[in-house]
Amino acid sequence: VDDKTIELKGDQLRFMGKITGKNLQKHMMVVSKKYNVKPNETTKGRTAYEPWGRSGNKINHWLNEMNKLGANKGNKYLQESLSVVVKGKIDYKSAFVKGKFDVEELNKIMLINLFKSQTKLWDAFTVITDGVVVCITSCEKSFAKMVNTGKIKVTGDYFRSFQDMNVGLYCEFA
Repeated sequence: VDDKTIELKGDQLRFMGKITGKNLQKHMMVVSKKYNVKPNETTKGRTAYEPWGRSGNKINHWLNEMNKLGANKGNKYLQESLSVVVKGKIDYKSAFVKGKFDVEELNKIMLINLFKSQTKLWDAFTVITDGVVVCITSCEKSFAKMVNTGKIKVTGDYFRSFQDMNVGLYCEFA
């Protein structure tokens, strides 16, 4: 369109990281032992390290684990354990609201940084939701603002902890 490459998506967008779920879990296990952090329960009697998890039992587990660490140590834990997902040093301090861990804030930070780390083969992307077409720029600052103001919301994760697929987050234009 007008000499621009436009990515066309349905109502859900998925931004991917640079590591598989299996390899992320291996890395997180090493870091978690250093910080004495326990994994959460998953299905089939398995455990995994999934602080981004949005189900009730995962949220409760990670609230407990992060409260044990405290905001400063929790920030360092997240920096080390999630350092392999995207490039660059990420500050996770805002995932601790008034000193308490907030999974929604963690997901926002992760989504913004997954977007930043994408190899963009397009100038903008368009989202079509319920017949409404919205064009979203490839500008990282604009995207971050949309996430932080709630115009783009994390809707789920693609962190397949036991699979050889790269991790990612789903989001939608709200």
